[in-house]
Amino acid sequence: MERESSPSRWAVNPRRALALLRITLGLLLLSVFLENHQKGLYAPEAYAGFIQGLITRGAAPGFWQGALQAMADHAAIVAPLKAILEVSLGALLFLGLLTRLAAGTTFLLFSARWLSEWGTASVGELAFPMIVALLISLSNAGHWTGLDGVFARRRPTLTFG
Repeated sequence: MERESSPSRWAVNPRRALALLRITLGLLLLSVFLENHQKGLYAPEAYAGFIQGLITRGAAPGFWQGALQAMADHAAIVAPLKAILEVSLGALLFLGLLTRLAAGTTFLLFSARWLSEWGTASVGELAFPMIVALLISLSNAGHWTGLDGVFARRRPTLTFG
């Protein structure tokens, strides 16, 4: 007679699943940074051109098109800040450090990108990373295999993401 395996034997630990999603989201952000850097998209002229393309091709709400225009006008400042933001968020999520803050900021970053690409891209392209970032920001995904857990165990009175 064949022995049936118990369902719990094959069940995924939710903490491990969240940690894997956190690490994957961090790697996604780091790969986006590297790809954009290789394409030269963090150069002010290229960044301004990219934003202008979103404005002309997209159907973002008027208030957001105004914000995009302001970003294009100040590309010399915004482009390097965006590069720093993407690489920092990717590293923080990968390491599991300040995880909730990093994931919440990533959710806002992807939401802004989704709004910017309104009418030009599939909603599904950004929906999954947005949902993952939101779930990670609401969990303690940095406590399992992350530096947040290391610091929380050393200083239990402090709250780490």
